[in-house]
Amino acid sequence: MSQSDEEQRHLDVQLAACCEIRGYTYYALEAELGNGVAENFDVAELESFLSQAAMNFISSKSDHASEDINWVARYALLSEKEKAPEGWLSTADEGVDVSAQCGTFIKKVRMALGWGNGAVFGWEHLSDETQMLTVRGIIDAQLIWNEASGISENNLEILENIELLQANPARKAVRALANKSSSNSLTSTRHQLLYDEVLLCIQGIRKIACLELLKSWGYEHFNGRIVERVSSAEVQVSGLQGRLNSRYQSAVEKILILLSMLTIVDLALSLISTAFSGSSDASLRTGVVGIFYWVREMNADLILGGSILITLLISLIFMRRR
Repeated sequence: MSQSDEEQRHLDVQLAACCEIRGYTYYALEAELGNGVAENFDVAELESFLSQAAMNFISSKSDHASEDINWVARYALLSEKEKAPEGWLSTADEGVDVSAQCGTFIKKVRMALGWGNGAVFGWEHLSDETQMLTVRGIIDAQLIWNEASGISENNLEILENIELLQANPARKAVRALANKSSSNSLTSTRHQLLYDEVLLCIQGIRKIACLELLKSWGYEHFNGRIVERVSSAEVQVSGLQGRLNSRYQSAVEKILILLSMLTIVDLALSLISTAFSGSSDASLRTGVVGIFYWVREMNADLILGGSILITLLISLIFMRRR
């Protein structure tokens, strides 16, 4: 394309709409390319121009800057007999016949939708309402994909945090991670309900536009992988929680062992104290020799040392059986 063509080329916006759904903002523009398309045009250059022109228009009419816009999808609205510009579509697929779904059985209306570029053939046969439903179907697909991408990004962040906590999991960090994983799992479940709503509650050309886009993007495989990764993240977080609980139980057991040791030693000390608290004359007069008499006769250090030795043996047996 010559320099004069580039200077004259502009985007003539005829219709513009904005909608907000589940926290996402979407813009739809219907426009004509001023000065047309040259015969030997460069597809990548045209895509870049259309995307930048659309972002400039949106930023001039809204509070969103160009860099805030995640992506721009471009769809050629063509007549029934018209062909898509060469290289505009990624494949030679002629699209899906949606004539029966848009109320026209004589004229042929087809959709060929893809990642960045797409085309609707027979646009002139669609009523204003059907055209609007087509656009809404495209937005439905983008909403579903955006939510799925958000879940995938959150899950990646969760897995990265899991890796950081593998060496030394901290209870507070694991608790926060468990809350985030649970929240992401709930979001994933709600997302499945959103897709079910498209399958069950939306009909006609809107549903076809949505499902055809999702099919071209490989959504079903992507969504299946998301469900698996979310489930895997929950298992990994549960593993960290299990390690923390095991460490806690181990600490409790050690404390109980220590208390048991102190109890045995305390029992020995109490026995010695009781034995020496009374008089030995009564035992000698009656001729009855009791346990406290033998305790008084024994070396107190020997009794204390024996109790400590017994405690250590019990602790050793317990530790070896763990």
